[in-house]
Amino acid sequence: MRPLSLRTKLVCTLAVIVSIAACPLIYFGYVDTLERTVSAAKDKFEKNNQILEEQLSLSYLDGQTLVTEKAAIEKDDIIKQLDAIEHTILSSEFGDLHNTLKFTADAWGTHTAIVSEWGEYLYLSPLATRMIRQNVSDYLGVPFRSYLRSEGSNFYRDYFTFIRIDVNDRKKVPFMIAVRKITGYTVLIMQNLDYLEELQPKHMQLLEGHLRDTVRALEIGPRTNFSVVASDGRVVVSKGPDGETLGKAVGKDLLDSVRREGRIKDSGLLQGEEKLYSLAYFRPLDWTIISSVPMNEISRPAEAYAQKLIGMVIGLSWVVALLGLLMVSWFLRPLNKVSNTARRLEAFDFLQDNTAERLRELISHLPQHQRDEIGHVSRAFASMVMALEKNIKELKESVARQHNIEGELNAAHEIQLGMLPDASNGFRANGMEAAAVMNAAKEVGGDFYDVFELPDDREVLILGDVSGKGVSAALFMCVTLTLIRNAISDGLMPAQAVKKVNDQLAANNPNMMFVTLWVGILDRRTGRLVYANGGHCPPAILPASPDKPVRWVRDISGPLVGAFDIADFNELETTLEPGDVCFVYSDGVSEAMDEEKHLFGEEGMIKVFESCHGVPPQGVIDAMMAGIEAHRGKAEQSDDITMLVFEYLSGAEGADDGEAH
Repeated sequence: MRPLSLRTKLVCTLAVIVSIAACPLIYFGYVDTLERTVSAAKDKFEKNNQILEEQLSLSYLDGQTLVTEKAAIEKDDIIKQLDAIEHTILSSEFGDLHNTLKFTADAWGTHTAIVSEWGEYLYLSPLATRMIRQNVSDYLGVPFRSYLRSEGSNFYRDYFTFIRIDVNDRKKVPFMIAVRKITGYTVLIMQNLDYLEELQPKHMQLLEGHLRDTVRALEIGPRTNFSVVASDGRVVVSKGPDGETLGKAVGKDLLDSVRREGRIKDSGLLQGEEKLYSLAYFRPLDWTIISSVPMNEISRPAEAYAQKLIGMVIGLSWVVALLGLLMVSWFLRPLNKVSNTARRLEAFDFLQDNTAERLRELISHLPQHQRDEIGHVSRAFASMVMALEKNIKELKESVARQHNIEGELNAAHEIQLGMLPDASNGFRANGMEAAAVMNAAKEVGGDFYDVFELPDDREVLILGDVSGKGVSAALFMCVTLTLIRNAISDGLMPAQAVKKVNDQLAANNPNMMFVTLWVGILDRRTGRLVYANGGHCPPAILPASPDKPVRWVRDISGPLVGAFDIADFNELETTLEPGDVCFVYSDGVSEAMDEEKHLFGEEGMIKVFESCHGVPPQGVIDAMMAGIEAHRGKAEQSDDITMLVFEYLSGAEGADDGEAH
């Protein structure tokens, strides 16, 4: 997949930033719009409910006002009749009173009863007589006859009440009753109000008509429902797709609750859908006003607004992306020059001639004159390029010098190896067999060994370790090896030879270098080993018998060789039995380390050495090298590794042609 350019990344970043910045705008805009639309929808919903309730109340009050006005007229007429009767009583003679009262009562068409304070009925209409006999009571439960008894009357002058009387077994007819106390008399008048109840059906028709007009004029959503339900379940008026079934969907429990509480507003599952609903109870008619609207209908405007807002944001993102593309293109124009220069530099051949001139021509295209960050980068890039040219030039010179040094080190390595005896085929003489190896940590090292014969069946064995590494150690090794060879050849014993070499090295040693040195002379006829150890690692002897443990030869003849100008060295000796193997080594063997800096140590050497019973000297060296490699793992060799292994065979063994080396 091709990587995106910086221009594309910047444009995409701008678009993403605009989109991310717009997300809160979309969210909060949606939430705010949703809250406002829901609030507005609820307000409109409640307003429609209020309009419907107010219209129902007004229509009912209109009807009741009509009845009340008719009743008030009847009351005024009754008061006038009472006034006439009172006038008659007060102005007439007692003998003409009965006839006068009868005439007055018949003239008004009412039912009248007149009783004197001593209980005499001056006048009693048939209906009044019937009520007295049946002991009829008014709506308050007060017996009718008590109003005619002065002792049972607790009012001062006029009293009005309401009663229903069963007339001719047809139905209970409403009557208005007026009672007035006149001096010495109680007058009771009954007025039939049956005609007022006949107005009720017409009033209900008008009321329902007004409600239909009101509901029809309501502005509601396509899924909003209104319904007015009577106590018998009849739908008086409705509007909406589910208005007719709304009353049944509400349920009896909810209707009973609204009759107790008067009003319920809530939201929940209604008609199988989450809705906002309202119920109001109109107690005078025992009607319930029910209205509902789906919740998603309320939130629809907010969702539509959010969709528009998302469209606007997408369009704005495209505009920002296009503007960003133009701005980024203009901004990246000088940066492209830097990029093109970098690409040309990538393919630049620094090995050709006139490198400096060609690099100056290359960086001349950089916008170094600009005073902004790109100008800073361009100037820094130009400085880097010229510094790179200088470093490459120096590197080429350094590589050339390194090649020369490596050549010299290889030559020194060859010279160093040339000074050591060839150990590829081992060393074998009468009564003795030896093997040796020297692995330098660098191209040249400071370790050395030597094996050569002396007269009288004696074998010289030498191993040394010069302090330090590299060329200086190799030169010091060459000097030391030459000096010790000359000393032994002059007939000196090991201790004498080591002391002479020490004096010679210490006399001219400005760098304070030294060498650990082990020198031994083996008598191949007897197994007597005379040796001197100048600060070197103790050799180990593996007896021929497997039952005997490894024996360390830890005696030291003297100090480090070359470190002190005045030093004495003692002669030491031991005797080897036929089959004994002696292991001489440098500290690179015991101090070999693994990746965790753990030493191979004497324990590791002993473990390998004890497993080499019956193994020739070269086999011992191979086994020891394998053990060191296994211990070291992936860790690098830190020091020169040198080993010298020789086995005493006896004076009679190997008496062949006498070639020792």
